[in-house]
Amino acid sequence: MSMPRDEFFFAVGLTFAALISEEVVMHKRHLVFLAAYLAASSPLAFAEWRKIPSKDFSLPPPPAVGSPAYAEDFKALKNAIAQRTEADCALGAIQDQPSLNLFFSGRESPLPLAEVMKAKSLLIPAMELSERVAGFQKDKFRRPRPYDIDPTVKPCVKKPGGSKAYPSSHAAVAATATCLLSALYPEKAQLLTAYGARLGALRVSVGVHHPSDVEAGATLGTAVCERLLLEPDFQEELEEILTAPSN
Repeated sequence: MSMPRDEFFFAVGLTFAALISEEVVMHKRHLVFLAAYLAASSPLAFAEWRKIPSKDFSLPPPPAVGSPAYAEDFKALKNAIAQRTEADCALGAIQDQPSLNLFFSGRESPLPLAEVMKAKSLLIPAMELSERVAGFQKDKFRRPRPYDIDPTVKPCVKKPGGSKAYPSSHAAVAATATCLLSALYPEKAQLLTAYGARLGALRVSVGVHHPSDVEAGATLGTAVCERLLLEPDFQEELEEILTAPSN
């Protein structure tokens, strides 16, 4: 007994769809295996500097609650807030995340973004390392944000997602980035250092960090940079950027 024409074509369609689906799955598997192979074969996959443990870095604790240093910290915070400008708030709103693009795309940047991005293959993972190290310290100290302690502190930017303040990730990442850029552009080192400090101080002005958070973040970010500059595999990557032909 022959199958009706419409049932026949329906069955053929199902079979064809199953074959196509299997082919797609196999193709995806091949792509996954290929990507894994290429990642493992890449020299960057073995870059030890990217795996530096967060626990290799340390910070002193923030000022103790009720101490004179704690009172001075809040006094400096409120002074910074009182003196902030609309431009500070606007810049702080733009730089809500510590990223290469956001840090160096403005008019205040000592280097054009296009120049900075020539080293992005090195800078971005270094900044990610710095942020990871800062996060490790945040989890250790669990210091609340200033506005969570004192409701009279009014941020002029969106409140960060994280509730931990010490150290400032923005300050850490900015210090790492500007320190490494200083190694690439020594003639701009002074301007870059000042700009890194400006990026950190902005987090106080906009009301999301205590001054001691920023100071600790800058210390930590600089320590990450100095450690990286001593790592042989990092030095190799840095040398490649330094000796790359300019366009």
